[in-house]
Amino acid sequence: MNISIGILSLQGDFPKHEEAFRRLEVRTRQVRTEGDLDGLSGLVIPGGESTTLSRLLIPAFAGTPDSIGGFAERLRDFATAHPVWGTCAGMILLCKDAGDARVTCLGLLDAEVIRNGYGGQVHSFETDLAIPSLNEKVKPFRAVFIRAPRVTKVGPDVEVLARLDDPRFHGEPVMLRRGNLLATSFHPELTDDLRVQQYFLEMF
Repeated sequence: MNISIGILSLQGDFPKHEEAFRRLEVRTRQVRTEGDLDGLSGLVIPGGESTTLSRLLIPAFAGTPDSIGGFAERLRDFATAHPVWGTCAGMILLCKDAGDARVTCLGLLDAEVIRNGYGGQVHSFETDLAIPSLNEKVKPFRAVFIRAPRVTKVGPDVEVLARLDDPRFHGEPVMLRRGNLLATSFHPELTDDLRVQQYFLEMF
């Protein structure tokens, strides 16, 4: 496939995303500055610390999506014309609100989340997800949740691609899409199953 995927590499688990796309023979580029976005086909915003990523993207820490500038504004512009996928902390940044004053979201996805909504590191878990878009009849997707964001509200223009099939969580959304934007509260890059990466590539 003749595309090049940028991996935001300011902080977080970006090497795992690079490795996954390498297995699919897709070129990647680490993105650390505005100029690194030039010529890219799409972008992945990986997991990590959403507070840290927010401060790195928005040094002035403006506080609201409408008042951000610089690198964050360039990311927003890029996302209007290219596929962008956010995982875990990346999902938080894509959404409208994280319920935390320390995090300035990009406001690209009409959804609200709670960071670390399923608990801290010791509450990490794995579970099987039914994801119709991935042809889960072959096998369910084994999803890894680590300090994952919890989706509390989804706008009418956002499609829910997967929900937690667990009575504790009442079918809460964990995979969202709106047009060229994809967001997962889990970490597909930590498994050998490349179906979510392949789904993202089909968005090009």
